[in-house]
This record gives sequence, structure tokens and C-alpha cells, in this order.
Amino acid sequence: MKHNPLFVDSTKVHGDSVPTIFELYRIFLYEGEKVYLYVEESNGNFHREVLKFNEKNQCWSTYLYLAHQTRVKFQYIIKNNDEVVFKSQQYSDLAKYNLETQWSPCLDVELLEPKKDTFKPKRKEFVANGYSSSHLEKIIKKWGF
Repeated sequence: MKHNPLFVDSTKVHGDSVPTIFELYRIFLYEGEKVYLYVEESNGNFHREVLKFNEKNQCWSTYLYLAHQTRVKFQYIIKNNDEVVFKSQQYSDLAKYNLETQWSPCLDVELLEPKKDTFKPKRKEFVANGYSSSHLEKIIKKWGF
């Protein structure tokens, strides 16, 4: 994957958040298998996403909001019942609007894992554990609505 400087979105400043679509082609899954995307940003943030099949493009895809034109590392993993069946190599590219990859499994490649304390749980996990930053939820709890 090479970056073409002629196609840089000049309306975005380096580091602005853009929706980055990850598309994975030429992959077929058995019953019960899921495709996951692991992404590590240059600032250390780590994301795990499940890819969904896109009928229109005939690929597996998901999207994340990433800092525009910053370096990201990502890897695709096929799991069956939370066990890793296959994994791709680790890719490195600049975050932009679309990152396309052809599936190519690798046997002896290291799994991309978050560094300690860099994985941020999603908001619903905070709420489930009794933590919330929502002003409305604080008011509801305070007044018992």
C-alpha cells in the first residue's frame, strides 16, 4: 500500500479525524467464523472491530474514525469461538478515507496486541460498570427519574 501525495485531501489538516473504511477482499469464512480488525494508532490507541460483509462491494468492511494522515498499524484476524484460526501480516499505512487489502494468511506472524493500558473500552462498558460522563445520566440519578 503506497501513499500518493497527489490525492491528499487538502481540506483536512494533518491529525483531523476522518472516517477510515477498512475493506478486505478475497476471503471466505466457514460457519461460526468472524473476521476481526485490530488497529493501533501512532498515539498508542488500540481498536478491535468485527468486519461485516458488504454486499455492494463484495468485501468485508468496517470503519473507524482515525487521525487523518497519521501512521496506523493494522491486522486482520479470523476467529472461531474466540480462538484465532488465521491472521494476516501486520500492515502499516497512513490513515485516510479508504484502506483496501487482499486477504493473505500468514502462519508465523506476531499478533497485534494493545500495549498495557492503551485499550479504551467503549462507552457502554463504562456505563455498565457504573461510570458515566453523561450530564443527563447524572441528573437522572440525582433526581431519581
